[in-house]
Amino acid sequence: MTGVAAGGSPGATRVPAVQGPILAADLGGTKITAGLVTPGGVVVARRTVPTPAAEGPNAVVAAVTAALEAVRDDVAVAGDATVGAPVAVGIGSAGVVDSATGRIISATDAIPGWAGTELG
Repeated sequence: MTGVAAGGSPGATRVPAVQGPILAADLGGTKITAGLVTPGGVVVARRTVPTPAAEGPNAVVAAVTAALEAVRDDVAVAGDATVGAPVAVGIGSAGVVDSATGRIISATDAIPGWAGTELG
């Protein structure tokens, strides 16, 4: 994982080990893919939806949230007790992210107004 501290340059961000599944989202200019991933790297559930980039940052954040909630609900409905509840959420985003605050500090025009959006 990489991130940028305010005023710094990209570098590695250490993420503590977790003892349960993680909800993860890959956010791009055209699509959002969300999934539930076990500590062993198995993707238990996945959803892909269009990125509503033209509708602005609030719509994009709402779409990411909805996709993550849908994946969580898919696993709950399946009733797989071996998976367990998510213990963390990770979002990979287009643009440069300040890893300390979760704020997008620069981005391309793929998502208009994305720079300045807070994800953390």
